[in-house]
Amino acid sequence: MAVRPKPRSNRLLLVVFVSLALATITLDYKQGSSGPLAGLGRAGVQIIGPLQRTVTKVTTPIADFFIGLAHLPSLEADNRRLEQEVASLRAQVAAGTAKDSEIQALEDIVGLKNTLQDSDPVAGNVVGSGLSNFEWTIEIDAGSSSGVKVDDPVVAGPATEGGQALLVGHVINVTADFSVVQLIIDRDSFVGARLAGSSATGLVQGEGEDDMSMSLVDTSTVVSSHDLVVTSGYKVAGECGLYPPGIVVGEVSRTIPPTNDLEAFILVRPVADFSQLREVLVLRQTSRACA
Repeated sequence: MAVRPKPRSNRLLLVVFVSLALATITLDYKQGSSGPLAGLGRAGVQIIGPLQRTVTKVTTPIADFFIGLAHLPSLEADNRRLEQEVASLRAQVAAGTAKDSEIQALEDIVGLKNTLQDSDPVAGNVVGSGLSNFEWTIEIDAGSSSGVKVDDPVVAGPATEGGQALLVGHVINVTADFSVVQLIIDRDSFVGARLAGSSATGLVQGEGEDDMSMSLVDTSTVVSSHDLVVTSGYKVAGECGLYPPGIVVGEVSRTIPPTNDLEAFILVRPVADFSQLREVLVLRQTSRACA
């Protein structure tokens, strides 16, 4: 048979515990840091402090990560805006560079035209290219309506320091508003030329992508690397050559040892950059000047 505790005894025990607690708290408050609970507090701090530091190290990066996730849409928008600004600035720089190049090209053509007044030049823009393994031609927007005729020489700038033009080729087909120009690098192109250093003459033939070859040069000729090769403006049976004299064809890249005592062979690198041609001049000659 169970025996119930007496209610009066339980109440008395509770009163005793409460009284002791109040007395201890009062004593600790009065004694401050030297009180009986202060040591327990310091011990608690000593134990809990390192735990809090560890928890902080672990939880802070996690909190920063979630804060970053919360701001991620805003950061992406800022990145897109900055990328757009960079792209816009690059486009402006590119446009400015292209405009400067165009102005320079026009100035070169104007300056070149002034040096070729005797040839009655007319400007044309390159509108098409027929570069292939079989033919090397370009199409320009100047035709018979501008006075262009078949066999008219075509040159380009910039002019050299001596005011010489750069030879491009000659017109082989003409319509009212357009013309086809055979480039001097075409394998069917032949240019009567001379070495500027020695004045020795020869015949320059196109070789497509390779350097042009200059033949019929006297074997006694002293040839220097990078010597300029210019048109000779020869005259045969009272007829002038296709090109007027003094137009730059290219420069000597190297010489080939002769296989006989009759002629030397020279490789000539074109000076004009045919892949970058934009504007040219057609020399409309009513009477060709001969050397």
